[in-house]
Amino acid sequence: MREYGGVLEHPAGSTLWPAQRLPRPGERDAFGGWTLAAPQKWWGHKAEKETWFYVVGCEPCEMPYLPYSMAEATHVVQSRKREDYRPHITKAEREHTPPELATWLVELARRCKLQNAEAMRHARKEES
Repeated sequence: MREYGGVLEHPAGSTLWPAQRLPRPGERDAFGGWTLAAPQKWWGHKAEKETWFYVVGCEPCEMPYLPYSMAEATHVVQSRKREDYRPHITKAEREHTPPELATWLVELARRCKLQNAEAMRHARKEES
């Protein structure tokens, strides 16, 4: 991704981020990469299912439309069985990506261009 541009999707707070020194949401790295935090419910998942997207080669203003929603999810990934308990999603539902999110990821990946990634790397070097 850092060499050619692209997008990586992983659960929020994944150990992959510190292990690969990926920027946390709101930060950038030396490759021009940045991380978007978004719940999969925006793309039709029943639960929040917080997700991070590491993006190289596409600026936030260039990415596809985000279907932002403030509505509460009908289900939870896990709960503490409080009074406001909502049903859990199944293991299969935790592992699957909503089709709308898959389509959005493909479009975002198409917008991640090598020349954008190279231009961002050069700009970062000049700033240093």
